[in-house]
Order: sequence, then C-alpha cells, then structure tokens
Amino acid sequence: MAIVQKVPRKLEEVLGPDGTDQFVDFINVSFNAQKEDMVQLVADKFEKKLVEEISTVKIEIANLRTELANVKSELKTDIVKVHEAITSQTKWIFGALLGAVGLFPFAWKIAERLFR
Repeated sequence: MAIVQKVPRKLEEVLGPDGTDQFVDFINVSFNAQKEDMVQLVADKFEKKLVEEISTVKIEIANLRTELANVKSELKTDIVKVHEAITSQTKWIFGALLGAVGLFPFAWKIAERLFR
C-alpha cells in the first residue's frame, strides 16, 4: 500500500513528472522499510518480554511443586500420627473390654450376694 500518493503542487513543479514519481516511490519504500523495522522491533521486544514472563511462570510452578511436596509430606506424617492414635485407642478399648468381661462374673457374684 502506498503511503504517499500525492505530493504538493509546488514540489511537483520543481521535481517534474518523472522526479515526482521517483520521489513518491522513494518515500513509499522508505516508509515501508521503516514500518517493517518497527514491526520487527516490536516483535523482538514482545518475544523478550514473553520469554521473561515464561521464565517467571516456570519458577513459580517449580516453587508450587516444592510447596506441594512439602504439604504431601506433612499430610503423610499426620496420617501416620492419626493411625498411631487409632491403634492406641483400639488397644485401650480392647483392654478395657477384656477387663470388663473378666470382672463381670465377680461383679455379678457380689451383686447377687448384696441384693438377695
């Protein structure tokens, strides 16, 4: 697409028809080259910024993975503690139940003698 399509009349008189066409072509080529350079510069800056942001995101993901591993480790430790507590409680309940079963006949005999 031509950026410059028309030149001022005074300049056209000075340059002549061939000179005007050549000048317009020169300006259009120059502007297009500048446009391409600008697009490339912006693309390069965008790519650099994108690489920086991706690096930051990768670091944050690595940190999150580390934190997740720590949480998993803590959770496993807590689960082991809960299992130990349940095991201990089960032993105490079973022991109390055995003790109650063992003492029940004696308590029954005493109750029979007291309430006869």
